[in-house]
Parts: sequence; C-alpha cells; structure tokens
Amino acid sequence: MDIIASTPNDGEFLWEIPSSLVVSDQYQIKVLDASDPSIYDYSDYFEICIARSITVTTPDSSSSWETGTSESVYWTSTGTIPNVKLELYLDGVYVMDIIASTPNDGEFVWEIPSELVGSDLYQIKIIDASDPTIYDYSDYFEIHRPSGEPGIPGYNLYLLIGIISIISIILFKKQLKKMIK
Repeated sequence: MDIIASTPNDGEFLWEIPSSLVVSDQYQIKVLDASDPSIYDYSDYFEICIARSITVTTPDSSSSWETGTSESVYWTSTGTIPNVKLELYLDGVYVMDIIASTPNDGEFVWEIPSELVGSDLYQIKIIDASDPTIYDYSDYFEIHRPSGEPGIPGYNLYLLIGIISIISIILFKKQLKKMIK
C-alpha cells in the first residue's frame, strides 16, 4: 500500500498504522523520490503487531449485586487473547478465583457465592490467561447480602435463633432449680 503519495524530504514521517494490517514480522517500508521513482531504499524487515488490552465494562461503580444470584461480567479486548481469567478482590486484596480460564467472548455469568461479606469495595480483575501482564480491574462495586439475612457470613438466622433458644431454656431451668431450693 502507499503510506503517503508525497511528503517533504525532512527525514521523518509520522505514520498512523492501519488496524486492518495483519500481524507479521515481514514488513518493509520503501522510501522513494516522488519525482524520480528510480531513487529508493527499503527499510529492514520489521514487525507490526496488534496491541493487546482488556477493559472491564461491567460491573461498574453503580453495580450492586446480591450474594446467591447470577450476574454477567462484561469486558472488551483488543488483539489476540483466546482465554481470560477472572479474579475477585476486596479493597485491593485477592479474595478468590472466579474462574481460572474461560473463552474471551466478552461475557461470563458468575454465580455469586453466598458466603461473601457485604461491601462496596469489590473489584473484578480480568487477565489474559496466557499473559498475566495484560489485565484490567473493574470499578469498585457493591456485593450485598439478601434482605433479612444476617450480615455475619456463614451463619444461618434459624441456627442462630435455635442456639439462643436452647441457651435460654438451660438458663431458665437453672434459675428455676435455684428458686425451688
């Protein structure tokens, strides 16, 4: 292709590389005199590659997800990234792998574990599964527990009520025995 038909001979030209070019290490540039095409030179071979990147689009800062439900994580990417890994962070600290590898198709449906604590400081990190230097974090977002469910992770409300009831009965019986003596 012609990069430019004519430009001043000042030894420099800023070229915006078209994204339509295929990845290859066999490219050369031919610089020639615009008025006499018999005067020219070729560059050395060089590579054109597509920059790879990942951008998390959902969840965003307005997302509020509930434990025990399924939510879709969305992202976009550029370049060749066949598979991605998803990780969950809470206030910058790794919590868990959401999935170790999934196809890079821009969406993953996540079943949010019931045992997660409620917070608005969660982030999802999406990483190129074959190159961990290519990644992006979501905005901070909220994960909350269902309404009416206790906020203590791992505790069931009915179990807690049962334990309190048993302790109350034991204490009542002890008090009753003291009164009878």
